[in-house]
Amino acid sequence: MLAGEVITRVRVTLRDETSSQRWPDAELFQWLRDGVDAVGDAKPEESAAHRVLVMVGDHRQAVPDGVRRLLRLEANVDENGNMGRSVNRADRFALQMAERQYAFYKYAREVWDYWQDDVAGTDFYVFPLPRDGVKVRAYVSVYQPEIVGFGDRLVVADSYRAALVDYVVSAAYAKDAEYADNVNLAAAFAQSFAQKAGIKVQGGRDKPPTVTHYDRQRSE
Repeated sequence: MLAGEVITRVRVTLRDETSSQRWPDAELFQWLRDGVDAVGDAKPEESAAHRVLVMVGDHRQAVPDGVRRLLRLEANVDENGNMGRSVNRADRFALQMAERQYAFYKYAREVWDYWQDDVAGTDFYVFPLPRDGVKVRAYVSVYQPEIVGFGDRLVVADSYRAALVDYVVSAAYAKDAEYADNVNLAAAFAQSFAQKAGIKVQGGRDKPPTVTHYDRQRSE
């Protein structure tokens, strides 16, 4: 789905299609980016993508900038980009029991197993201890990159198009909250966004979504 597919519908809904537009594209792009990330924050799997992660020489690894959380490690990747040994997700207890066995494979060329705390999705642990530069194909939840044009691609499925329209429209009306009607419209579109996206809007059902950017681990 492209940004323009959402913004065009937003302008129609706002009746803001004239040359002297009330809400500039840059503002709408910012709110659209926030809307995509609101979906991803509530449903990380809905903004999923494959990435090749580069390991450091430590059991503990961290997801790179632009990645919300690790969903799963899949397989090792060799220097030619070919898929190698699959990586198994193990539980913490099993890895602790095998710690003595892994001690013989320090700075290995491959990752065999990994463990991830479901609460702290930005960190994960790999075994045996890898050398710097080992590459692993991963399935991750990503943040929406900055949107600068109508042709920019969104990192969520097309099925969220209508929900994202409502998010941006709600943010636009919230900007003009000095008008009582706009406050009510912002709340109504916020509630519609939550229903269509299947998520709960932060702050409750009667408040529009926050129009400032969320704190992110990503490159701006």
